[in-house]
Amino acid sequence: MKEFQKLKSSDIPHIDLYMDQVITILEQIIESYKVDQDEKIMTKTMVNNYVKSNLISKPIKKKYSRVQMMQLIMIYHLKGILTLEELEIFFKNSINDCDNSLENLYQDFLQIHEEELEEANLKVVQLYQKDKGQRIKEIMKIVIKADLNKKIAQNILKEMKELDENYSIDV
Repeated sequence: MKEFQKLKSSDIPHIDLYMDQVITILEQIIESYKVDQDEKIMTKTMVNNYVKSNLISKPIKKKYSRVQMMQLIMIYHLKGILTLEELEIFFKNSINDCDNSLENLYQDFLQIHEEELEEANLKVVQLYQKDKGQRIKEIMKIVIKADLNKKIAQNILKEMKELDENYSIDV
């Protein structure tokens, strides 16, 4: 099994990019996270849907910024767990938080991702040292933990949304 590669801020160009360039660079950055070689990391349709649903801002003169690339990378990693609506709540609350910008959020994302990645890569090595029966139990443990963590995140985001709605009604 291949090892997941560390995400680096330096992988994202400091220039605005056209859609085809965005897709190509995302494919390069996120390549090691594909489960199947045929998997599409990001398509033009996906990016357009993220723009339409206000997950990322509209491109300026058909070009996407470094910040939008950061958002797309985070969306790729979060969309397996969160719905588009939950992602919208997540980004809205993240950016409205005190002095948090998308750049700061992305740096936090990279730090947390790196910590979890080290643990995940170690777990993979340990799993392959176990017999099949033990691996099955470990897989079950991983899946149950992922399911519970997903539900925790979804419940917290639901509460955030309700608080936002209540606040906007009171104002």
